[in-house]
Amino acid sequence: MPLPQLATSTDLGVRLGVEFTDDQLPRIEALLADASATVRAYAGRPFTLTANATFTARPCCGVLTLPDGPVVSVASVLDGDGNPVPFSWSSGRKVHVRTSAPVTATYNYGWAEIPGDVVAVVCQVAGRASGTNAAQGANSEEHLGAYGFTVGTIAAAGAVGLLPAEQATLDRYRTGRQPGTISTTPWFRPAQLDPESWA
Repeated sequence: MPLPQLATSTDLGVRLGVEFTDDQLPRIEALLADASATVRAYAGRPFTLTANATFTARPCCGVLTLPDGPVVSVASVLDGDGNPVPFSWSSGRKVHVRTSAPVTATYNYGWAEIPGDVVAVVCQVAGRASGTNAAQGANSEEHLGAYGFTVGTIAAAGAVGLLPAEQATLDRYRTGRQPGTISTTPWFRPAQLDPESWA
C-alpha cells in the first residue's frame, strides 16, 4: 500500500494562488506523489504515523535506543522468549530496561500532522515540476556559437529534484549519519608494533 502524500492539492493550490480543474488534478496528484517520494527518500523518514514498528537489540547500560522518531508511544518490550520486560519511557527514543539481554520493543512513531516546513518543500517541488519540462529539467546552461542561455538552479535540480535550500530544510529530519568524509590520524606508526622498537 503506497504511503499517503505529504501535501494535498489544496496545499499546493493555496501556495500557487490557483484552483485546479478536474482535468488538472490527476497530474497535480501525481506530481505531489513524486515530490513526497523525493522528500521521503532524502530525509529517510515516512513522516506519517507508523504503528506497531518493532526493533530488536541489546540494551546498552540499561537503555534501548529506538532507531526512528519522534516516538509517540511504546507498547511493549519483550525478551527473546516473548515474555514482557519491565520498562519505562516518557519521551524521546530511549527506553529504560533492567536487562542486558536482547529485547524487542513495539512502538509507534511519526507525526500525526505533517510538519509545515515539510509540506512547504513538497509543494515547492511539485509546483516547480508542474511548470517544468522533465526532459529538459537537468539543463542549466546551453551555448550555440556566440549565443547562450542559462535556466538557473531550478531547472538544474530536475523536474522533482531538491534545491540546496530545500535540502537544508530537510536535513534536520534526516536519519542516520550525514554524508561526509571522516579523516583519522593513527595513534602510532607501524614500526611501533615491533616490540624491539619500544626500548
